Amino acid sequence: MDDDELAAEVAGDDRPLPDPMDSPDWSLVEALAWIMTREPEFLRSVVRDHSRSLISLDAWTADRMLRGLDGLSREEAVQLLWKELRAGTMSGTAVDDHSRRELRPLDWQDWRHGNRGGRPGADAALVHHAGPRELSDPSFRRDDVLRLWPAHTGDAPLPPVQDQSELPKSPAARRIAARKWYREVRVPTWTGSPRGPKATDDFAELKRLFGIGRRDAQTIRNEEAPKRWQQSGPKAVED
Repeated sequence: MDDDELAAEVAGDDRPLPDPMDSPDWSLVEALAWIMTREPEFLRSVVRDHSRSLISLDAWTADRMLRGLDGLSREEAVQLLWKELRAGTMSGTAVDDHSRRELRPLDWQDWRHGNRGGRPGADAALVHHAGPRELSDPSFRRDDVLRLWPAHTGDAPLPPVQDQSELPKSPAARRIAARKWYREVRVPTWTGSPRGPKATDDFAELKRLFGIGRRDAQTIRNEEAPKRWQQSGPKAVED
């Protein structure tokens, strides 16, 4: 939805909102909403709520979990999207000094998702890892997103980042798999705060994906995370 359409809706225009499935381009929030569920109706709910902020996706995720519905978290969707952008299998654009430009695959190493001005609830933006510079209104080709993440059909749940059915049975083997995932996926694909994810978020994610306990998760984080990440959580925990 562009600014004119949003203004018309706020002013009381009762014309039906455009269907995002017909739009050639999607905002960052729309692209993430699609990757999280691959459901047209979920994406339409984003448009109906006029949401352009990342924090709203977390609220929708919590609501879906409470209702027992499948889907990825926002952070999982970000990891998947950034992986393809860095690989050059899709492209994205953003506005820099009032001019829209396409970012190269290498550029996505330097930009992470965030909020305009660092304000929670503000419009989604791209924030440079080395300073306060921002790019506004990131946009992606709808066809690229649908090609890489086709619509979810049938009753089977969406596959998680790590397929639980492929995990080893023994606790020791699961710890090895968890460590490998943290080192090769979590660290290199993290696009949030330069200080890394919160320790509690890491613990929850490792438990969800690999079924390991808090103490083992803390050990993996302490030994595999960059030093700057250690500041966002305790060094030692009790079971």
